[in-house]
Amino acid sequence: MPSNYQVCLCSQVPLSRLASALQLQRYSDEEIGAAFDEADRNRNGLLEAHEMDNFADMDYAEVCSLVGADEQKKYGVPREFFVRTVANLAERLDYRIYPIAVNLVLTGFAEGTLGPAMPLLI
Repeated sequence: MPSNYQVCLCSQVPLSRLASALQLQRYSDEEIGAAFDEADRNRNGLLEAHEMDNFADMDYAEVCSLVGADEQKKYGVPREFFVRTVANLAERLDYRIYPIAVNLVLTGFAEGTLGPAMPLLI
């Protein structure tokens, strides 16, 4: 089994689908590891293609794509790599939050400056 696993944080498969398939609530290492152990039926420490029936609506290729293990599909995804990668994906901040935050700051600024001056303008 190759030992050079690369984490790809740019995945097309949303993390929410994997979380619902694994029934994750808190994304802690223990919770992710327990979900992996439940899916790993032969207890060899690798998530393999024939063990994917526990993942409701995801197939093995999608899970490998999400965790960035596309090159190692035939060997299986190791437990420590899976746990670390899913935890890293869960900690990322969604880039779509920045326009929302800027909008709220500008709205607050406009309301804070124009609100007190409005009686003088009318």
